[in-house]
Amino acid sequence: MNRAFALLASLILIATPLSGCLSGEDIEGLVDDILGCMDENAANYEENATAEALGDCIYLVSMQTFLDELEDSLDIDSLLEQSPKAGFSYHVEMTVEEPGMTIESTVERVVKVDLANSSAYLRMKMDMAPYMTIDYAVTQVGEVVNVDQTISMMMTGTSESSSTQTRDNDPDIMQLVDSFEDSSTSGLDEADMEEIDGFGEIPADANTSISFDTKEMTHSLVLEYYDAESDLDYRLSVLLSEDENLISFTQEASNESTEMFAEYTTMWGDAIVITVDETLPLTALPIDWLEDESEDEGDLDDWDDEDGDDEMSWAEYGHCEWEGDEEAVAAGDDVRWWCKNDASDEEWEEWWFYCENDQDDGMWYCTDDFGQSAEHEYSADGTQHLNTDGGEDAWTMNHFWGCGLVNVLADSLDDRENDTIAAGISAHPDFPDWCGEVVGVDDLPPEIGGGEPTYDPSTTRYATVRDGEAQLITITDENFIIEFPFMSESDCEMNGLVWNAEDGLCGNHIPVSFAMDDTIQAIEWPDGMTEYVRYEVVDNHLFIAFLNPTIEEPEEESETKTATVNSSQIFNAPISEFELRAIDCSDAPTTTDAMGEENDPNPSDCDVLASAVLSTSETTLSFGEGDWVTFVYDDNDGDGMISAGDSMTITSSPGEDWDTNIYDLWADEYITESSAQNPMLPGFGSLLAALGLLGAAMASRRD
Repeated sequence: MNRAFALLASLILIATPLSGCLSGEDIEGLVDDILGCMDENAANYEENATAEALGDCIYLVSMQTFLDELEDSLDIDSLLEQSPKAGFSYHVEMTVEEPGMTIESTVERVVKVDLANSSAYLRMKMDMAPYMTIDYAVTQVGEVVNVDQTISMMMTGTSESSSTQTRDNDPDIMQLVDSFEDSSTSGLDEADMEEIDGFGEIPADANTSISFDTKEMTHSLVLEYYDAESDLDYRLSVLLSEDENLISFTQEASNESTEMFAEYTTMWGDAIVITVDETLPLTALPIDWLEDESEDEGDLDDWDDEDGDDEMSWAEYGHCEWEGDEEAVAAGDDVRWWCKNDASDEEWEEWWFYCENDQDDGMWYCTDDFGQSAEHEYSADGTQHLNTDGGEDAWTMNHFWGCGLVNVLADSLDDRENDTIAAGISAHPDFPDWCGEVVGVDDLPPEIGGGEPTYDPSTTRYATVRDGEAQLITITDENFIIEFPFMSESDCEMNGLVWNAEDGLCGNHIPVSFAMDDTIQAIEWPDGMTEYVRYEVVDNHLFIAFLNPTIEEPEEESETKTATVNSSQIFNAPISEFELRAIDCSDAPTTTDAMGEENDPNPSDCDVLASAVLSTSETTLSFGEGDWVTFVYDDNDGDGMISAGDSMTITSSPGEDWDTNIYDLWADEYITESSAQNPMLPGFGSLLAALGLLGAAMASRRD
């Protein structure tokens, strides 16, 4: 048999499995008729073949082989089963043209592992213009760990970068690798895979080419097709080594508005070079606490907020009917009461699950606090609304003036920008002496005296900052007006608010009855409730406080908290290299994060009140005027290191105006300031998978 016939037979072998022309027995018979080949990787390998027949070797790799290799492409565990020095790099680019905007995304992922030298290099980078860039890399060789990271937020114009060194005195490279892999694929579950599979099956008319390069000794697959469901043209190119291991692949997809490209490369042996820089500045060991648990939760729950979430909330109406709104009930909004302020009103104002009719005042009282039930059709005769501590005629306990808000007179500001208002409020003088003062039940409700107000609220706005946004408030005899400087006229109208053309402000007008003297305001709201507000003007600041119910000032108790080191803790270091510090941050400046949000001060800017090295024996720190903190570290596994499963219990004196933090003596830094913290990358894995297009999904399209 000559060389030409051998090559012709090779083509038949490659083509016929796709067309179904020959059976498996036909192929085996044809191979037997071809002169043998000395290469054991060839389809016609013959142990006794002569050297002269080497050129007639037939290399046949099925589609299944390529897909199997693709399935394991991003699995570092599978690669390490073949070699103790392995890794991969994955680079994805996507450009999407939207009306008036172009979004460009780049994702890079690199994993290198050298098990013999207890070394790893791991990197994730996500660049989404024009929004953000996150680049995080960790390198570990033995006990030395380097962390390089950059976080940039283009929209806020902020960028933070650092290159630091920490340590791991009990190194476990695969724990680090597994943790990195979990972070990289967070959010990538079966539902995400189904979305990827939604690109559709590979069509029967896809252009498929499988070949072998005798010079490079590599197998290659090129697959091209159009997917009507996603309206994308796809091209997949896969390269296997002579022994059918994955070398690399590229994926491309495009249409008129979208371009996607992904490139993957496997690394083996000498391609894995991992080094660390031991001259980098030190950073504290990052400790991953599982959670904080209070042993006094029951006591804390009794005094957790001043809004009285445990109290019933009632709304008042002049008229209510069970399923009174026939149109709404017909549309499915049934099993509920419908209410309006007066029986003659044409429109129903609101619905509630539970309503009671008070025969004494003729009013209806409604709430949702009892849930929805068909039995509530007969709730009109109920008396639950009488069991409340709220309302002007139900002052059954002492109250105190709760100064939870400091305002600034808006007409004293240079402008009404949010940062100016926030700055004005943050620079307030000390609270007045009456803040927190208890008002006895015999003196409730407070009486409005005849003193002259120290400001005219109907002509003077005062400003507040809520949820980071500025609000301007004016009270007239008829309306409580909240205005939002950040809203445009179109936003105002879209939200059903009132536009003040003269001042260019958007407002929410709430009808009220209002009275005031030189110390107290009384505001009667539409639901009939009266709210009393204590106020005082100091310079350009207006201090206000609302009456909050309380029987007496609670007796402060010591508080105990326990925190456990999470099972995800990667790096470990001796317990003796850390100490607990009591710190006072009252005079320390606040910080601003990458999103421009204001946060607590850095602990390194705070004053140290007392400190002691962490110990498995109970230790007490005493400082100030009777302040103290007691702590004990539980070394769960007895290894003498900060490690997963350990816990720490801290008990502190009541009424503390100080904080505690753990200080890393080796790095000369608090653990909460560590640059080795793994950045939170929500959805990183899902984005990576979606941009990759075909990699993992190919394995499920074998039919």
